[in-house]
Amino acid sequence: MNQVKATIAVGVLLLLLGALVLPNVGYEKISLPEGTLYGKAIDTGNDAVVLLIAGSGPTDMDGNTPVIEGRNDSLIQLAKALEEKGISTLRYDKRTAGKSADSIETETLDFDQFVSDSVAWIQHAKAMGYERIYLAGHSQGSLIAMLAASQESVNGVISLAGAGFPIDITLERQLLEQLDADSDEFSVIAGLREGRLDPSMKSDSILSLDKQEFLLTWMKYDPAAVISTLPCPALILQGSVDLQVNDGEFDRLRSASPQSLAVMFEDMNHVLKPVSSEKENLSSYSDPATGIDPRLVDAIADFVIK
Repeated sequence: MNQVKATIAVGVLLLLLGALVLPNVGYEKISLPEGTLYGKAIDTGNDAVVLLIAGSGPTDMDGNTPVIEGRNDSLIQLAKALEEKGISTLRYDKRTAGKSADSIETETLDFDQFVSDSVAWIQHAKAMGYERIYLAGHSQGSLIAMLAASQESVNGVISLAGAGFPIDITLERQLLEQLDADSDEFSVIAGLREGRLDPSMKSDSILSLDKQEFLLTWMKYDPAAVISTLPCPALILQGSVDLQVNDGEFDRLRSASPQSLAVMFEDMNHVLKPVSSEKENLSSYSDPATGIDPRLVDAIADFVIK
């Protein structure tokens, strides 16, 4: 059980470039100089659309990643649940995941590329004719959504289990649950804060050189500072049994944006599922049988409709 929990806690921060093979049917496409981004829309005829932005690692448009065995289907479940509320959605494979990864060759990964990709999808949604656009970013996607909304006008941002501290602080906290404080990883993080890379870390380490380079581009952003200056309304949603993002992260986002609506759902986990035990919490990461939390869906629908 501890090994499974460790895999989940650290796996979401593994910045791998894996890909899942998906059929090339019904895709929305965005052409970039380095390749094509692929997404899917569920259109209900409403003038509003929710753009779903996946979390860290090679996470696809459905919320799944090869880093963790099995599927949780969190984002596709959310899209279908919002469809039942009459709300359109647009979701996409990150450039490191799914069909997008098959198309785009990324030699060096930069956090700002993810933000630029989201801005491109906002513009694509506008070109599709949507008059009201909301960004719902999960985990890492929360910060991406906030930064994208600062660059391209939208009607609202929804943070789903988003971190409230810069990633170096969040990563340190997560690693302390798995490693001793004198482990090499903490020295690497301390060096990154001073702009120093450590090439001695093994290539399969969670802090290998390429991942350090990516973290440098990510940790320059403070989610609390970003949300405090958002030019649009925000909704902050969190679960009480989240294994990656704790209450302190939620509280920091809420304090930085007191005008935003912030809701903590009892017994909802990081992949947005209601769970009743630690065993169920862990199993929901790789078993789509546990459905999306209906309270979360209601909160998003109310935010968009009202």
